[in-house]
Amino acid sequence: MLLFDALRMADREWSRKIGRAAISIQYEMVRLADNALVDGAFWPGPAEPEPEALGIDLVQVHCECPSEIAPGRYYRRVPERHRGFREEAVELADYEAYRPLAKPLKLVAPLVRVDTSAPVEPESLVNAVALEFRRSSG
Repeated sequence: MLLFDALRMADREWSRKIGRAAISIQYEMVRLADNALVDGAFWPGPAEPEPEALGIDLVQVHCECPSEIAPGRYYRRVPERHRGFREEAVELADYEAYRPLAKPLKLVAPLVRVDTSAPVEPESLVNAVALEFRRSSG
């Protein structure tokens, strides 16, 4: 949101450009941190080289939501999100273009899948991530 406010808003392509810049900043912050949690919607394929290029131990957490539930959640959240995302004009056909985001990245890192069709117990998720992290960095 800070980038939208600082650089002003424009069209959807501008929004995507800001999004790519934000992800670059996230990766640089991860490089500088001892421990980090990165949240984002990453495109399988194009986004896969960046996390592995960090050269650090990773655990991927993929939140999964049934396709019959996901669009409703998305549209309910639009009014709460920054206008810079330009989501107010997104139609169902546009939404379908984001379906690849419903897949985890193909990383060497361990994968923790989270079913978000019901509320998630945070402590269980933290424990699952910690276990996978210990296994992979052992």
